[in-house]
Amino acid sequence: MNSKIIFITSLERSGSTLLDLTLGRHSNLVSFGEVSRVLQPHGGGIETTFDRPCSCGKNVNECKFWSSITYDISKNENMPLSKRYEIFLSKFNDVYGDNKIPVDSTKYLKALPELGGVKDLDIKVVNIIRDVRGWMHSSKLAAKRKQEMPYSKIFDSEIRIMWKAYLRFNVLRKLPFWLPLEWYIRNKLIINYLSQNNHESLLLSYEKFAFDTENTLSSVFDFVGVENESSIIKNKSEHHIVRGNRMAFNEDTNNKITYDKKWMASAKLPYSLLPYPFIMKINSRWVYRNN
Repeated sequence: MNSKIIFITSLERSGSTLLDLTLGRHSNLVSFGEVSRVLQPHGGGIETTFDRPCSCGKNVNECKFWSSITYDISKNENMPLSKRYEIFLSKFNDVYGDNKIPVDSTKYLKALPELGGVKDLDIKVVNIIRDVRGWMHSSKLAAKRKQEMPYSKIFDSEIRIMWKAYLRFNVLRKLPFWLPLEWYIRNKLIINYLSQNNHESLLLSYEKFAFDTENTLSSVFDFVGVENESSIIKNKSEHHIVRGNRMAFNEDTNNKITYDKKWMASAKLPYSLLPYPFIMKINSRWVYRNN
């Protein structure tokens, strides 16, 4: 079984999928998107993934990688996530051998203890943080495009799992000046969790990743323990992504890394940060100074 995995954690809209896909361009790495959401879907059994598209161009039930994994899990829906990860890693070893490493951009910390339950697995955690202003602007745009946690979800059985997200989207984000505080609290929780649980982790800046891609990737490769390959952005990304950002299914958007600077044109954005001057200091330290 493969003895190493790269686990990307972050807030949503912080560049985790872009980093995942970019790492998949390395000859020793393969991108898989949000693995835990495929292995253990919310609001239904594993069969709910059978007809979902994989970024390889096939549906899950036809994909050379995912089809046998989901079939094995479907035979025992009570299987814990740690055991599901074992099946995933065993299949990875069968398909790719022990010279390659999977990249999991699940993001959510709740999957880490389950990964920790896999015997002799070396987990390399990459924590990517985005400038608070860019993250706020992107979150507001997403809220306008769609309601991510509809009010009707309160009647779904999965609300017992997703109640924090429901509260965040439908209550807290309606409050003025909440978003910068949320950015700070959630990123701080991630940093504290990784430190308190002694996870080997690397802090990355989305901004530096976008503007200084080659050096940022070099630090990731050193951290993971693979050879530094220059100009990998020209390579074709190897990936089997079922859950993740929609960019995973559009190869045209994956050929270059461009910084999303739409937030710079927002006239209202600076006023949202006025009550929290300390957040800009922390933003400078996490996103710019340390990187």
